[in-house]
Amino acid sequence: MASRIDHRTVKGIENKWCSECKKYHPLDCFHKAGNHYWDGLFYICRECFNQKRKSNPRINALNVWRQMTDRVAKDGNYLKRGTKVLIEKDDFINWYETNWFPHCVLDRKNNLGDYELSNIQLITHAEHNKKLRDDLLLSLGGKDTEETRFCRSCKTNKSFEDFGKKKKSISQFNKEGFDSICRECARIKRMEFYYRNKGGTNHARYQTSRS
Repeated sequence: MASRIDHRTVKGIENKWCSECKKYHPLDCFHKAGNHYWDGLFYICRECFNQKRKSNPRINALNVWRQMTDRVAKDGNYLKRGTKVLIEKDDFINWYETNWFPHCVLDRKNNLGDYELSNIQLITHAEHNKKLRDDLLLSLGGKDTEETRFCRSCKTNKSFEDFGKKKKSISQFNKEGFDSICRECARIKRMEFYYRNKGGTNHARYQTSRS
């Protein structure tokens, strides 16, 4: 257990010492830790805690293993394809720690294959986004051009102005962060979701109006 360092009151707000960044922070900047520590709060602040998690290969490996096995067991697309995890947990952890680099993403070389050591790799987010886009275009028979982008929903090429932008999609291959579906298709999907989940009896009326 970390040695006790008493709290300080700064401008009327109670602060706690973070043993990682060596600074005092308000109590709400710390995760709760029950009876493990004298004040019921974790010994490092949330920001330092998150940084340690991101830079720890083993913690990342365990999280990726859990996400991978959950996808295969619960995601409809994976269940439909019969995707399997053909790697022992310890073997995967060792492989991941050996090949890990900051902000890497687990990827299957062949997206139709299983999770096995010969078919997985760690790549950057930018490379992963580019690979997903290439695989999507190949499966749908679509193609991006210098002046248009292929919409995976309506399966037509449209002007870049017809697409929204998402920060998580930004990469060296998609510097503007264009979405994979056009604005009109995105609007229709939002409406369908609303009427299906919140619209109640209006859902049938909406479906009739579209037919």
